[in-house]
Amino acid sequence: TFLDAGHILGSAMVQLRINDDGEEKIILFTGDLGRKGLPILRNPEVVEEADTLITESTYGGRHHDPIQGMQAKLQEVILRTVRRGGKVIIPAFSVERTQEITYTLHRLFDSKSLPRIPVFVDSPLSVNATEVFRLHPECFNKDIFKMVLAHDDPFGFEYIKYIRLVEDSKKLNDMKEPMVIISASGMCESGRILHHLANNAGNPNNTILIAAGDDGNALSTLYKGYMTDSWSEMREAPNTALVVMAATGAVTAVRPVNASSYIGPTQVSGVMADLAAEAGFGFENNGVQVTLDSPYLPGTTLAKIQACARAAGIYYTIRQGVLVIWPVGATASQDVPIIISPATGLVGYPTFSQSGVSVRCLLNPSIQFGKKFTISGSILTPANRDWNPYSIEHNIESQAPNGDWFTDVTGYWADE
Repeated sequence: TFLDAGHILGSAMVQLRINDDGEEKIILFTGDLGRKGLPILRNPEVVEEADTLITESTYGGRHHDPIQGMQAKLQEVILRTVRRGGKVIIPAFSVERTQEITYTLHRLFDSKSLPRIPVFVDSPLSVNATEVFRLHPECFNKDIFKMVLAHDDPFGFEYIKYIRLVEDSKKLNDMKEPMVIISASGMCESGRILHHLANNAGNPNNTILIAAGDDGNALSTLYKGYMTDSWSEMREAPNTALVVMAATGAVTAVRPVNASSYIGPTQVSGVMADLAAEAGFGFENNGVQVTLDSPYLPGTTLAKIQACARAAGIYYTIRQGVLVIWPVGATASQDVPIIISPATGLVGYPTFSQSGVSVRCLLNPSIQFGKKFTISGSILTPANRDWNPYSIEHNIESQAPNGDWFTDVTGYWADE
């Protein structure tokens, strides 16, 4: 017997009833299982009993919050971008995610919650997959089935256009008015989404919307910046990750500008203050008193900041629009150190090296360069003290409900 698995269109569980020496045994085999309350598909069927269960278990040990708020959040993002005169670029998987987004947009347009702007689904595979969805309304849940009866096509409406031809895809780059572009691949590692990112990511009026949530499908903003490179990390297949390199300070920091030069001994703090002003940053000096002799700094503002910091032997960071500098061995803030403990999200045990200590905790954007962190409550007692961070890495699992969000930080022994 085939039972609805609720994962993607057509996904099924297989229930086998086998006669074992006169005794009936029930074996249930599943691939991926869906969640309850998805926008399009029916919920997975409930199986009352099985003697043997063979199933995937990627998220078997997690509790998923109900999906809520996705439609309102999508509406908010689109309205905000339209007011700026920008485009909304949405990388999306061709199967299921694209159809969920187009169906949600259909509902928003029907309720007049969005202005009349064009929507383009620019992916041949997405177009083909949507055609398959249209052929099988019997797989839909009650809500979307009502829309089928009322509108015939839940994935087609007045303002949407599905694009197959490369020539039509390229024409979108010349269109300047507000619009929504949905394109594959969802992880931005291939497909037409790459040229849409290349042509639109540099415009601050545009929005690149990547679904990554800490509350069901709710969308969260951790950092805003400008993508400089991205690739798919395949070494951990099948659990691949999208690696994104970005400048998170400001676009002015990475644009070409004139070189900066000074004559004679010059206070580094003064040079950094000039560079901060050049990029539109605020400036904060935490005790840097170094001088440089006739410094000459070419390149972008960010390159000049980096070169000045290296020459002076100091540390810097760009935090919430402020360029912050401090001497080696000191910190940039007198705030209370960030506590990393089992109670605040410490994961596993700290590890030691000649460079200091490395520790993992639940995602904590408050951990920043120039701010001490304190390890507390670890059974490895030498780690329980203050540390100055010199390496911070946020690892965020996207496109996975309740995915792993961690911060990995390495620090050196803070001076007493």
